[in-house]
Amino acid sequence: NKEQQELKNKTKNDEVKKTVEDEINKRNNEKSTKKILYHQTKVESLEDFNESNRQAGLSDTSTPKGIFLKDTDEDIGLAGKNQLKMEATMEKPLNVKDRKELKEIVSKNNERYKNIIENEGKTDDYYSKLNDDIEAKIDKLYEKEYNATGEEKQRLKTQIDNLMLQQDDVLDQWTNSGKNIAKVAQSEMTRTLKSLGYDSVILEEDVGSFGRKVKSYIVFDVKQLKQIK
Repeated sequence: NKEQQELKNKTKNDEVKKTVEDEINKRNNEKSTKKILYHQTKVESLEDFNESNRQAGLSDTSTPKGIFLKDTDEDIGLAGKNQLKMEATMEKPLNVKDRKELKEIVSKNNERYKNIIENEGKTDDYYSKLNDDIEAKIDKLYEKEYNATGEEKQRLKTQIDNLMLQQDDVLDQWTNSGKNIAKVAQSEMTRTLKSLGYDSVILEEDVGSFGRKVKSYIVFDVKQLKQIK
């Protein structure tokens, strides 16, 4: 009957949930202290690391603030091509399958981070509409300007130039809003993970551009790294 089926479904869901939780616990019981890893970068050495000069990941809301490392010195398509060999100390890493699982864990423990993630798309929608509206106006003026002559043609060109400046401003605001949101999200995620006792994160499947997939290690503090020459 219906009640028996609902009970079966609940039991099945509970079993699946327990299996997932067991897998997470199993991964996080694996001790990792010191490990030889590689950091791909533009800088020449660990001494050149400076958070204020960081360019990568400024709009990323799915990972904490930290230094990304990988198992090999293989080029994974980043702008910098230097492969710095490091001894990384990770006394208490949080080991997760992917960024989705990491976001879920942090969201459960931080309401502010959860709100940022849930409202992230609304900001993109807002700036996307502004940009599309300006683009439509520019297209219409281009049509008029193509057939215009004399002073009318110059007047339309001036209007187009002004709209293009507005568009540049909107795109700059859009980029900066993403960076500002990500800055808060990264800080909230890092603070939460530290409060839970973690000093690093291990992403078993970190999917990047061009569909590449790599195992990533993120240490929170540069002091956890020692460069091996």
